[in-house]
Amino acid sequence: MFGIIKLLFKLIRWVITIIFIGAIVFVGYNAYGVWTSSKLDQRDKSDAIIVLGAAQFDGDPSPVFSNRLDHALELYKEEVSPLIITVGGKQQGDRFTEAEAGFNYLNKSIKKNNLTAITDGKDTLESFELIRNEFPDLKSVTIVSDPAHLWRSHLMAQNLGFETNLSGTQEGPGSELSNSYLVRELASTLRYEFKRHFESQWSLLRSIVL
Repeated sequence: MFGIIKLLFKLIRWVITIIFIGAIVFVGYNAYGVWTSSKLDQRDKSDAIIVLGAAQFDGDPSPVFSNRLDHALELYKEEVSPLIITVGGKQQGDRFTEAEAGFNYLNKSIKKNNLTAITDGKDTLESFELIRNEFPDLKSVTIVSDPAHLWRSHLMAQNLGFETNLSGTQEGPGSELSNSYLVRELASTLRYEFKRHFESQWSLLRSIVL
């Protein structure tokens, strides 16, 4: 009997060790993903350039958002893609969505035929889902955002069937990969991945915490 109990405790220790190592690998893999993708400025041809939204002020893109839009305009002029898609919803009380602000900003330099605004997305994932619904045949996309935001955006888009190129702003507002930004994006990525792979456990955790 004592031998069985000893064997059981040994088995439990092994399971805990494996789970711990798995968690370390999981966190390390995503941290490496956030870091390496932040350095990417891929300019291969794609079907569309997606500019992820950021704050806007009564229709005027914030410095961070306008920096993303200018970067997307640069890619467009280099003929990376003939189509730019702006995304992003709005806060309560706003007159304009982020997508509309981005659309109007780019429309000063690009014809409307080459622009599309997806205005209903409340977050990055929902924006990608709306793009997938709007353009079911869209295959390859170039994602434009702040460097730290690219990895999580890549995972979300890839899980919806998009082939992704990543092109982060390399200078200007929002382009600095600070430690706090990296940690925040890593935490958001881990949350997304845990929720995606363990949806029932995530619901249970939310019910306990909230």
